[in-house]
Amino acid sequence: MTQKQTPSDTIVRQAKDADWHEVVECWYGYEKGTPENLSFVNGLLNTSSAYTSWGLWKQQHLQAVCWVSNGAIQYVHVLPVRSIYRFDTPLHQKTIVELWQYVTEYYFDQGVLYFQALISKELSHETESLQVLGFAPLANIVRMRLLKETNFTASPEEDVTLDVGCDRSLFIQVLKHCFWDSLDVPELNVLNSQQALVQQYDGPSVICVTIERIGEPIGVIAIETDGENVVLKYIGLVPEARGEGYASKALAMLIAKLFHTNSHLLRGLSPLGSLKSINTIELRVDARNAPAIRLYKNAGFTEFDTETMLLYPPITSPGLR
Repeated sequence: MTQKQTPSDTIVRQAKDADWHEVVECWYGYEKGTPENLSFVNGLLNTSSAYTSWGLWKQQHLQAVCWVSNGAIQYVHVLPVRSIYRFDTPLHQKTIVELWQYVTEYYFDQGVLYFQALISKELSHETESLQVLGFAPLANIVRMRLLKETNFTASPEEDVTLDVGCDRSLFIQVLKHCFWDSLDVPELNVLNSQQALVQQYDGPSVICVTIERIGEPIGVIAIETDGENVVLKYIGLVPEARGEGYASKALAMLIAKLFHTNSHLLRGLSPLGSLKSINTIELRVDARNAPAIRLYKNAGFTEFDTETMLLYPPITSPGLR
C-alpha cells in the first residue's frame, strides 16, 4: 500500500523525497529548521535500508508523521509518532491514532507481529503519545558509553580468541544459544526466529564476531559502525560458559581492537582493519541485567541516558523493576 484515502479527504501514504521539507515541519514542530534536523530527516528519507516515513494528510496538509524501520520480518522499530498539534491536546491524539491505524494495517499485512520503540526518559510526553496508540512499557533500557580517552589496557588471553567477520550462519546458531536464560529483555526472545535474527545482523555495517575457547565458539559479539562511533549491539555467552570470566576477556579484547589500531590484536586482515578513528563505543542494556551492567562498568563504560522500551501490541511482561 502506498496510498489510502477516506471519504473525509484524509490520505495516509509513505512520504516521498519531495515531501521531506513538510515532514521536517511536522516532525520537529517548534524545533524545525535547524541544519541538524534537516540533515537528519533528509538522511532518513534517502536511506531506503533505514526507515520509511509515513504521513497523514488532511486536505493536502500534513498533519502527522511516523517513522518505521525497514528490513525486519517479525518486529520493527518505530520512532516517536508526532503531529502538528501540541502533544497534550485531543487533536494530537486523534490525528496520531488515525495515522497509526493505517500504518499498522499495512505492516500487519506484511507479516509484522510487533512494533518496538525506545524513548528517552526525558521525553515522557513521547511515551504518553505511544501509550495512546496502545504501546505498553516493556523494560527500562540503560544507555552506556566508553570514550577512547578512558585509560584502558588489555593483555593477550591464551584461552579466549575473537573470530572477527565470522561465518554468519555459525554466528546466528551460537547467538540463538546465547539467548537461552538471557537476562536482556527476555520477553523478546520468543520473537527471535532464525529468519528474524539473520535480518537483524545481516546489514553491511554490522560486524559479527564469535568468542572462541580453544577453537570452540562459546559466545558472540555484534557491533555496528557509524563514522567515529561504534554501537555494541550484542555480547553474550552460551549458558554453559557463563561465570568463568570469558565475557570480560572478550570485551577487553574487543575494546583493544577498536581503540588501539597498533594493537597486537589487529594482526592480519579483518573487517575492523579499516576502522582507524573510533572514538566512542555505545551500547544499550536492560536495566534488570545487573551482571551485564557490572561487566560494562568494570570495563570503563558509564551511563548517560535511560530509555523506556515499549511494544505494540503488548505482550506478557513481568513488569518494570
